[in-house]
Amino acid sequence: MTDTEQTREADSLELALKRVIHAFGHTVVRFWMVIPLVALLFGTLGGLKTYIGYSPRYTTQATYTVEVEGAAAAYYSNTTAKQLANSFPYILSSGELMNLVAKDLGLPAVPASIRASVLGGTNMLTIYVSASEPELAFDVLQSVVKLYPKIAEYVVGKTSLNMVISPTLPDTPDNAFAWFRTSVKWGFFGIAAVLFVFLILSLFRITVISDDDLKDRFGHQHVVTVPLIMLGSRRKKQKKTLFMRKKRTEKKSEAEIRAAVPPSERLISINDSSVNKAFSDAFGKLRNTVTHSDGKSGTKSIVVTSTLPGEGKTTAAINLSLALSKHGYKVLLIDCDLRKPSVLYSLGIECHTPFSEVIRGHAKLSDANIRFSDSLTILGDSKYNADAAELVSSEFMHKLIRKGSEIYDYIVIDSPPCNDISDSVALAEWADGLIYVVRQDYALFSNITAALGRHRNGHARLISFVLNGVKKTAPAEGTSYSGSAQV
Repeated sequence: MTDTEQTREADSLELALKRVIHAFGHTVVRFWMVIPLVALLFGTLGGLKTYIGYSPRYTTQATYTVEVEGAAAAYYSNTTAKQLANSFPYILSSGELMNLVAKDLGLPAVPASIRASVLGGTNMLTIYVSASEPELAFDVLQSVVKLYPKIAEYVVGKTSLNMVISPTLPDTPDNAFAWFRTSVKWGFFGIAAVLFVFLILSLFRITVISDDDLKDRFGHQHVVTVPLIMLGSRRKKQKKTLFMRKKRTEKKSEAEIRAAVPPSERLISINDSSVNKAFSDAFGKLRNTVTHSDGKSGTKSIVVTSTLPGEGKTTAAINLSLALSKHGYKVLLIDCDLRKPSVLYSLGIECHTPFSEVIRGHAKLSDANIRFSDSLTILGDSKYNADAAELVSSEFMHKLIRKGSEIYDYIVIDSPPCNDISDSVALAEWADGLIYVVRQDYALFSNITAALGRHRNGHARLISFVLNGVKKTAPAEGTSYSGSAQV
């Protein structure tokens, strides 16, 4: 592998890692409310489990010296103490001692745990008893001390236990009821589980973040980035106004409510003197890309589409048309998204003769022509058309694009999103070029790839990508976009 290939591979890995990290961050920002809710749920369940399953455990202990009867040397006593401690588990498991203790206490069984240990190098044996009640632990220990030598006699010989530290009645349990600590621990487990799920989802939710993503994935170098235009308080006021109008006009249709929005609030265009210069420059660059492409391959008719609704294809189609017409090119803008036509609405133009009626043969083309300016003509509609697929793939559309290319310098066609609808594919069969709009951090790469694959064998050549709504970091959920940037 050459140095260039290694560098390219390293760059690709870095880019892939950045995509995953960004997707993870976006998922966390978008669903951040899930994290405290799951933490609260896990913490509550953990605390409840601790409360229900809590059983106090009291432990008492006593220390004795082990003496071997008839043996003068301490060595025998020390050895015997170790033997007693080592044999303790076997004596307990045999059940003999436990049966004697249960009988001594008048119980069917001994509800306690017993263990023993030897202080190293000595003949001192400590016996521990744990039970659910302090009195029970104390009584069991007294009984064990009394009965244990009888059982041990068969193991190590005759011994005696001399008390060094007497047992006491325990007053506090060993295992304090730490429900809060347990709840916090379970809460952190819940947070970790949610973040792990977010990470797994992020591996499958890879979106376009920068122009390098498009260039790297599709190998196309022409990418125009359109900045995100924030309307601030104006946009918030518009949302509030729409909400109040909807509350007051519950019986009105969505179209009637949308129609109440002033035209100035429907679209951000390059004709707006207050618009960000970077926004205008982006469409100036797109215009230059189109005109340069025209000189190379005779591009006259251009389809503008996207993967999903809401990526800004209508905004791109309108502003490209405006940018071309402002430079003296004769432009025809056709709204072929006949299921959800938005061009006339975005520009605040009233529709007298719908373009769909012209295609059906119910009206003349000259009646539907709208002169927006000396060099820009628009064909649009204002209502939903159930037969949109048949209309845009009709022979009339084919002839219109072919003959229109002889009259106009450019024909810009706003077509439907192509992820689930094939209308744009049919239009691209007759058009010369394709402009593909991708909204930043919106459609998945897999969906974009599949949608573009439908255009691969078409006549239209991909002129440029338009990366819409771009800012340095990906837009968070709920961000307000400019005018019809989501149209």
